[in-house]
Amino acid sequence: MRLISSGTAYWQLSEMVGSDKYINFSSLSMNMQSLLDIGLWIPNKVNDDSGFYWKAYYHFKGNYKVIPHFLPISADAVLDVSLAKTFQNQYLQLKRWAYGVEHIPFIVRQYFSTKDLDFWDKTDKLSFIMWSYFKWGTMALFIAFGGLLIPILNPQYSESVVAINMPIISSWILTAAYIGLFATIIVHEKTVPERPKSWGIFHKIWSYLQWTLMPLILVTIATIPAIDAQTRLMLGKYMEFRVTNKARSSA
Repeated sequence: MRLISSGTAYWQLSEMVGSDKYINFSSLSMNMQSLLDIGLWIPNKVNDDSGFYWKAYYHFKGNYKVIPHFLPISADAVLDVSLAKTFQNQYLQLKRWAYGVEHIPFIVRQYFSTKDLDFWDKTDKLSFIMWSYFKWGTMALFIAFGGLLIPILNPQYSESVVAINMPIISSWILTAAYIGLFATIIVHEKTVPERPKSWGIFHKIWSYLQWTLMPLILVTIATIPAIDAQTRLMLGKYMEFRVTNKARSSA
């Protein structure tokens, strides 16, 4: 759960490099007049935090920007009565977040109907949000299993120059990915509170070794909920808002 919570936070930060990429997520504030101007909440959407941004962006013809507040906030990780229940709730929370793809039809409609917006600005935002949700459900699987699928789709592929060089290319890609993972670990250690003094030596060691599970997490509980959510939306199996069970552990 710690890895998923930390990974989600840093993924969100990396997605929003540059002020033009800031989009409402989770903890936010908005002045009442702007909220009234855009028509308040979106009652038929599961994820309303990013919905505020897109409604305001198009309503104010692009003259709307998210300003980060450098304030400390805290949020409890998913925790339930058992480990199995905790994983189930974590899965459902990630699926709800991935269901944010529900905003794309509104964004696309506004993209074509709003003529007073800068073309390149609205195109950049549309491309960014579509690419973000697309890679959420596909990138980890492509990196992990893409090389195995190509020979099945194209039997002659194994005789090509690309296939011969693929192990080298894959090695460079995975090396770069692990460098990014180490950077995440460093940032994590610099930002999270110190480990509780009540933790034993093995508990502390495991808190470092747990990062080795990140590749497995990326291709399972981080990716499958996105595929689930987007497939449900595609098939018209609409979701409803669900409160995630959380608690604080005394450990």
